[in-house]
Amino acid sequence: MVIKDSILVLLFLAIIYVDCKNEPRTPLFPKGVQPVLTGYEVSPEKLSSSHCKSCHKETHSQWEKSLHSKAWTDPIFQEAFKIEKMEWCINCHAPLNSQKQEYLKQKTQGGYSLLDEGINCAACHVREGKVLGSKNLKLEAHEVIDFPYLKTSEFCENCHQFNFPIFKNKQIHYSTEPMQNTYAEWKNLNSDKTCQSCHYEEHELIGPSHREWMKDLFSNFSVEEVKKGILSISFELDSRRAHTIPSGDLFHSLSFQASLKKDFSILIFEKKWARFYRIAKNKDGIFWDRDLKRNTGILGSETKINLSFDIPENKKVHLRLVYFYHDEHLGGKTNLSKEQRELVIWEN
Repeated sequence: MVIKDSILVLLFLAIIYVDCKNEPRTPLFPKGVQPVLTGYEVSPEKLSSSHCKSCHKETHSQWEKSLHSKAWTDPIFQEAFKIEKMEWCINCHAPLNSQKQEYLKQKTQGGYSLLDEGINCAACHVREGKVLGSKNLKLEAHEVIDFPYLKTSEFCENCHQFNFPIFKNKQIHYSTEPMQNTYAEWKNLNSDKTCQSCHYEEHELIGPSHREWMKDLFSNFSVEEVKKGILSISFELDSRRAHTIPSGDLFHSLSFQASLKKDFSILIFEKKWARFYRIAKNKDGIFWDRDLKRNTGILGSETKINLSFDIPENKKVHLRLVYFYHDEHLGGKTNLSKEQRELVIWEN
């Protein structure tokens, strides 16, 4: 058994071999099929971001603010993980093989958890014991090898573009239906921007979890009663967007709501932008798959939304545009607080 395991590790190291003068032969992140090996597995203390912090304090501070550092501990992910608790999810949210082993053994070293670091420095920058970066450097602590691939959108693709997994005999295959389609959305728009140019400030990942950033994507809200009993609403979206809203997570949605109640407990109108799925399994019950019914997301090319709907006469109507980080109509009831679940972008 030990010999067999050793052979498997050697084969996987060969699969993720990095030619440091060229692009990798295969992606640095194998789309969740396997955890990541770095070449530091015999010295697991080197895998912790704290090992990098002593020399890279500012970069470490930027990473700590990023959702990458919370990819495993994020309560929204943890709630989704409870719904579909698959080891496959770990391979992206805590991608190091050492993190996967910690999860399987449910133990930490002296109260510290490498698993809790989510996507840390080593996950992106270390392969075969080599540190990959934006330029060639010979530092006192280690050498850095210039690896331009880190600056490309293709680098991000491997965690943000994959189809629904199919599990059979403990092996992962992928169906023909995208589960996350963010990279393809960007690619289809022919944008001249990379993921990094919009979503990174140094090493801090900026995205929907940054609430003010998210709000700033929407502007110029207009409300008009075009004729008695008919309300017209319009708003604009940042033209720099390069993919669909919402993108990525299955349980995200954007919703425009109208209600006679201030708490929006009863709606008289709702327009929801999201992906809606049927659940499907084969006769053996060993495949986990989804079938897309419809996708109502706002395309990256759309910069203005217009809505019209009926309202009751002589009634005060409350309006809002809200982004759901976990839409309970899509992902089921959770223990998340209202503040964690939703972001009110605009209300009137």
